[in-house]
Amino acid sequence: MHLGDVFNMSSYPFIDVDSGGDLDGMIRFCSSVLAEINEETRVIPGHGQVSDYQGLKDYITMLKTVRERVAELIGEGADLDTVAGALPTAEFDEKFGDPTAFLNRVYASLSRAGR
Repeated sequence: MHLGDVFNMSSYPFIDVDSGGDLDGMIRFCSSVLAEINEETRVIPGHGQVSDYQGLKDYITMLKTVRERVAELIGEGADLDTVAGALPTAEFDEKFGDPTAFLNRVYASLSRAGR
């Protein structure tokens, strides 16, 4: 299964908020693909090493975890700097790298949606 840039194994994904993309859509799409594949399926990301069912499952967990944390902070009135300072991606940064652009897009996605 080839997922293109929605599934990125070399860095945090880019959410094209300016063109209507959002984090929830990314989570829904990846989750629907996971429901259609099995443990034998090779999953090809837009960038990075070829992965598998567990790799996609872990990716979705990362997306959902970050979404939950950022949404909670936004709900408390946090601005982008406060969200970034709270380190909502800390345990994923070693694998995905610098979260700055990702957090910016997550914040924009969730703020725009009023989530």
